[in-house]
Amino acid sequence: PISLAAAAAGADGLIVEVHPSPSKARSDAFQTLDFDQFDELMISLKQILNIVGTGPLMNALTKQARGMQNIIFHGYVNDENLWRFFRSTDMLVCPTRFEGFGMPPMQSLYFEKPCLASDLPILRSVYGDYIDYFPLNDEQALIDGVMYLLEHKEYAQKKGQEGRVFVLEHFTWEQSAEKIVNALSAFKLCANKC
Repeated sequence: PISLAAAAAGADGLIVEVHPSPSKARSDAFQTLDFDQFDELMISLKQILNIVGTGPLMNALTKQARGMQNIIFHGYVNDENLWRFFRSTDMLVCPTRFEGFGMPPMQSLYFEKPCLASDLPILRSVYGDYIDYFPLNDEQALIDGVMYLLEHKEYAQKKGQEGRVFVLEHFTWEQSAEKIVNALSAFKLCANKC
């Protein structure tokens, strides 16, 4: 239902996790579709779904999608093409249940695209008010959030622009290197005192 809501609201693309037995998936079992659910989703969407990447399920997914004209398998794409996918979307919708850091919102903001994500403490601690949130398992809030971003273009554009500034100010290689140096220096001080 969440994928259908995002598509109905005008999303240009979806990232969908599929596994022959979602309960046995090594991660994200709660949000993973089985092959029958994937078929139903594709029939319901009747839009183009670009699937990027490879993995152990590629052959099964290709077989499952045989005859469906609205699915395009791109396989592995280089960074340039991955960035093209980010550039061509109106927003990133990230309905995740678990994140260790959450790179996709950063990538979206880098390309000045607004992001609507699950309201998780880790995402709030990393991105603050630079992205929009919806409560987990609240499909109506997700629909409302997607519709708001689509209907309020100036707001969405502002969120994307401010988000890019935030990313460029806080997530550069230089800043990452400085954090590592500071951590190592603190460790060295501690090691010398202990």
